[in-house]
Amino acid sequence: MIKITPDPPCTSMNSTAEDKVDSISQETVPGKPRKQPLFSVREDINLQDALTSVSQLLKTAEYVADDISTGANGIASDQIWTVTHSVEMARAMVDALLERPRRLTI
Repeated sequence: MIKITPDPPCTSMNSTAEDKVDSISQETVPGKPRKQPLFSVREDINLQDALTSVSQLLKTAEYVADDISTGANGIASDQIWTVTHSVEMARAMVDALLERPRRLTI
């Protein structure tokens, strides 16, 4: 039997693992140059500002999960509901912290 679709290129699991080790070691091995991350959190960020940002991100995730859940059924619907519920709980915790800023001091 003749195949019309060619086989994908052979990739070694070892090379993938080695690439991962190299990327991790660049961050931890002295003398190796560190790559700048694409995104980072400023060290001087105010805790209340950070929590406000997290709350907004969680609210967005909540809206997206709600939108997805309208078209889902069966097990997928249950899984999306679980994600939505977890995001709502996390957001409630962050919002509760934001309502009591005097407790945010470290």
